[in-house]
Amino acid sequence: MIEVTFRTILHLVPLAGNHKKQIVRLVENSDAGFLLNRLIETYGDELKNALFDENMNIRKGITMYKNGVSILALEELDTVLYDGDDFLVFPPVGGG
Repeated sequence: MIEVTFRTILHLVPLAGNHKKQIVRLVENSDAGFLLNRLIETYGDELKNALFDENMNIRKGITMYKNGVSILALEELDTVLYDGDDFLVFPPVGGG
């Protein structure tokens, strides 16, 4: 088993069990998609709909980082996670 720190902010916090930061235990060789599916199984369709469109593509404006590096620069949802990794989901932010 590995432990990954999952973090999020703003309007995604209530959708993730009101946790800005939580430790998620996963099997070895889990990837970002597996982590997100585990969280969706735990917290439900509201989280799923906030992160993904109807084709299960990451919604525009949502960014995801493994240890500070965008998963788009890695293997996207196939990015393998390791014990101690930090995974951040950052929602779109507007204002001005």
